[in-house]
This record gives sequence, structure tokens and C-alpha cells, in this order.
Amino acid sequence: MAGAWTGANGADSEVAGKFGVVPLPGTRDHAAGILGGSNLAINANSRHGASANDLLAYLPSDRVQRQVLADGGLPPVRADLYSDPALIRQCPYLPTLREAVPAAKPRPKSPRYDQVNLAVQAVVNDAMAQRETPESAIARLKRELEAMARP
Repeated sequence: MAGAWTGANGADSEVAGKFGVVPLPGTRDHAAGILGGSNLAINANSRHGASANDLLAYLPSDRVQRQVLADGGLPPVRADLYSDPALIRQCPYLPTLREAVPAAKPRPKSPRYDQVNLAVQAVVNDAMAQRETPESAIARLKRELEAMARP
């Protein structure tokens, strides 16, 4: 996200200073993002367990997480970085993300999660681009999800 933020707020950007990051819309009790990401582990039979353990200690370090945020825009895994004044100046959306993380929910469990995700993206995009009414898009999504659920 930081890369997109920096690019959109660059000196030659037409949208610089004209947008922000806000929490996802929803009801007071049901506005939530989806948790995602990667997990790291060491195989118990690894011949390089000590090196792997060093890597697992290095990746979430303060220095690496700052670099990952600056270079790739990925939200830090370290909670303390969300309130760092220098990082907030660089990425003013960090306090919004800090609030969103505790409210986030796990991805739905489905062997067809990728297909479900693509179907949702397609109908949302069609509705937002006004190629389809929201009601029609929801009806289409319902049909597609029901078809995916059949054995």
C-alpha cells in the first residue's frame, strides 16, 4: 500500500492530496476486512534448523518491517510500527490500518476460495462501473456461488 500511496501522492500525480484511506464500510458491528498473508514455520526435520530459526527472527525485525513497508507497501507485522511518528508521516494511513486489524476476520473456509474471490470481484467491479445494477450483480453472484457449492 505504501508504494501505491507514494506514487499517487507524487509531485506529478493528478490525485495527490485528494484521497485517503478509510475503514471498510459496514454496520457498526459488521464492518471488517479479511485477514490474509503468510505464515512461516520450520520443518522439524530440517537440516538447517538454526539458519531457518535465524531467518524467522530476522524477518519480523524492526528494520526489515520498516523496509517491507517502504518498498512493498505491506502492512507491518509489528504492532509498535503503526504508531511510529516517522512512519505515519511517510504512510498517513497506518492509524487506520491499526484500527482495522483487530476487527478483521479470517478468510472464509472454502476449497474454492479463489473462485469465490474472483466471482465477488467481478460483480463488485461491474456494479461500481455501472455495467450492472447492484441488485442484478447480487443476483448473479448468488447464482454463481450456488453453482460453485454444488458437488
